[in-house]
Amino acid sequence: MITPTDKVPSTRSAVKRSAPGWHGPRARIFYNILRAIVGALILSSIRYAGPLAFVGLIPLAWAAVGFWWIYRRRHAAHN
Repeated sequence: MITPTDKVPSTRSAVKRSAPGWHGPRARIFYNILRAIVGALILSSIRYAGPLAFVGLIPLAWAAVGFWWIYRRRHAAHN
């Protein structure tokens, strides 16, 4: 049941309200570093996981593409 109130509900999602700067450049760099660390940890488990550890290449590649995108964005703004 919806009750009328004087307040207008926010149109932003809960994630965007809780972390307003999650699309900022610092957050992107932080998440890419985190992806690289997670990928390296998964890849280093090759002794225990065998060939399945090569799944660690996915977050490493994702971080590499992310860093490349940040680099291209920053240098395109200076031209």
